[in-house]
Amino acid sequence: MNLDDPEEVKLFIATRETWSNGHKQIVVYAYENYAKMHGIKWQPPYYKHKPSIPFVPTQKEIDALINGCTKKLATSLLALKETGFRIGELWDCKWTDLDLEKNTIKCKAEKHGNPRQVRISAKLIQMLYALPKEQRIHIQQDKTKRTPMGLHPTTKQTSRKTTKPTTQRNTLPHVQTLPRNQAI
Repeated sequence: MNLDDPEEVKLFIATRETWSNGHKQIVVYAYENYAKMHGIKWQPPYYKHKPSIPFVPTQKEIDALINGCTKKLATSLLALKETGFRIGELWDCKWTDLDLEKNTIKCKAEKHGNPRQVRISAKLIQMLYALPKEQRIHIQQDKTKRTPMGLHPTTKQTSRKTTKPTTQRNTLPHVQTLPRNQAI
């Protein structure tokens, strides 16, 4: 395909039957930038995105996932499942946010939400305290990139190589989560 021929590009994009309209629109945006850089004039086509129903796993599937993970990841996933917290909210929880008498955990809100306190199971509390002490420590190399210790194999080496001293915070384990509207 000749990228300098906008009509050929339009035809190529239009004939991709396996591509969704959202994917086609992304390719149109990319080609629009290419055309602008090379001084090519073209009238970009518009593809309307057709929203689809997102995949939401069943309780059984989530439990199977949790049971098949490492201790730290399983603990994080169970905490996300039980609380509905955003990953950043769970990330910022401290051990002092746990109330063992009431079996609750508090979080500071993200994205203009409200702070809240949520009841958690005894199983989750047991899993949290079963983690080795070094996995309860969070090393943050800079404010824009959160790097949990033990989740990535290069974390310890990377944090030792930084010129700035690392700060340690007493935080709960963390993991990537579903979008907020898909919390169970």
